[in-house]
Amino acid sequence: MVIRRCVNEVMVLLLLTGVVLVGILIWACAIALRAASKNQQAHTERGSAKPTRLVAPTPPPTIVQEITRSTATSRPSISKPTAPPSPEKGKQSPAIQGKIRARVIYVKADGSRSERDLTLYSCVISEGVVHSVNVRQDGHTITKTFLVSGFERLQILDASPALILENPRDIRDWVAANLPIKAFQGEERPPKISVEQIPQLARTAPTSSSRASTASAAKPLHALLPQGAKGFAVFDLETTGKNTAECLIVEIGLVCVDPSGEITEVWESLVKPACEIPTKATEIHRIRDTDVKRAPSFSEVSPLFAAKIDQHVLVAHNLSYDLPILERHFRDHSDLQIDLGSGLCTLRGFRGDPADSFRKKLANLCAFHGVDFNQRLAHTAIGDAMPLARALIKGMSHLEPSTSPVKVLTTLNLSASAQALTRGMIQSLPEASWDCILLQLKPGLIFATTGPRSTSVDTPIRRSKAHAKALGLQGIKVNSFSKKDPPDFLLSTSLDLVNTKMMQARERGIPIVLIEEINKLRCLDLPVEAWIVGG
Repeated sequence: MVIRRCVNEVMVLLLLTGVVLVGILIWACAIALRAASKNQQAHTERGSAKPTRLVAPTPPPTIVQEITRSTATSRPSISKPTAPPSPEKGKQSPAIQGKIRARVIYVKADGSRSERDLTLYSCVISEGVVHSVNVRQDGHTITKTFLVSGFERLQILDASPALILENPRDIRDWVAANLPIKAFQGEERPPKISVEQIPQLARTAPTSSSRASTASAAKPLHALLPQGAKGFAVFDLETTGKNTAECLIVEIGLVCVDPSGEITEVWESLVKPACEIPTKATEIHRIRDTDVKRAPSFSEVSPLFAAKIDQHVLVAHNLSYDLPILERHFRDHSDLQIDLGSGLCTLRGFRGDPADSFRKKLANLCAFHGVDFNQRLAHTAIGDAMPLARALIKGMSHLEPSTSPVKVLTTLNLSASAQALTRGMIQSLPEASWDCILLQLKPGLIFATTGPRSTSVDTPIRRSKAHAKALGLQGIKVNSFSKKDPPDFLLSTSLDLVNTKMMQARERGIPIVLIEEINKLRCLDLPVEAWIVGG
């Protein structure tokens, strides 16, 4: 009996020991599986570019729960990744750096607005400031350069959620921080700055053609006018020289603008000076003595000009040059008594265009304010006055209010005693069109040709050119004439052609020979008829 009781007690002890060991084994396996699950999940999360959704903490599971979870699947479950939070303004997620797709609203210099889908590649830095972006438009194969100042709205399509920037400063900062630098402008070598420094520089340095910042800082037009002024008289003068104490006016251009920004009048006239126009001056403004021969003198046109600017504030780019000349002409070449007022100088206080090495010429001022400047009309009075008026209307933050407008102090009849004469009117005067001269041709004289456009191999102008070369003349093929080395004459099919070479020949006095004159020559012993603009 005693032995049997001992055996039973030993069996019960062994059974309890086995149960405990099994429990310990199960617990150890559960702990191992849980650790493996955590390691696998952490590895998966580190390999993902997107963060996982955070869940609320739960109490530690029991042994039975861990066993059930470990047997339900062969691998641990991983939380489904969610979209990253929207990046801060001016910053970009590293996941979308490189070639970036964007949708932009772009505003051209003429004010036209369009929506475009682009791929952004790189940016161009000028004077330490982001100047432009190299892009390719969807469906196109050519990479173009867009001014960053033209981006009114920038939407990054590859960001999730989409990143939309509408503030000019944010757009410029984002471009500086996320696009590689392609090139530098206005410097011989790249500046010693890092990409991280550029956003701060963009906040402190002036920007090129920044419509939004310029318009917001500029005073309203009416705030620049003294009490009682009718508006602005934007003007430009072309003269016989640079000395303000001696030079004479040869052309006046005037654009009147009312306080609301509307152009109310455009007027221009050539002016006949009391001297010959120097060649150096003609090379700049292309006005010759023959052009002003029929033009009114300043004394003849001054009453009409005074009537137009009366009670207006004079505006010019470099008023310190134009105003003394105008004052001297009213004093010495007119019977009018006039006070020209204080005026506004658009050059004074202008810091320059950062996109062009901070130059301060009229073309730079217009480019800075997003106004198109036609270089072909540069140094024509109205060609300079009109874009300046448009830039004034857009708003200039550096201008200070004028203290006094123009006041005519005489009761004379404010009308011109002679009709105004413009450059265009000269070209239309039949009696002033052409003068016939005799031109003696010699072997080796250089000529250019012009005629109707044609793709044909055999045309009248080409046959005449070949005949001229056979006579010993030297023909050149050019699209326009060099000022320093123009041809000796222009061979043309007609005097009525309207193109660049005919215009330059008229302006510079280059003789024009018609093909009929050349074709009838058999040698160069006799002169031929040639034509020059005259009167």
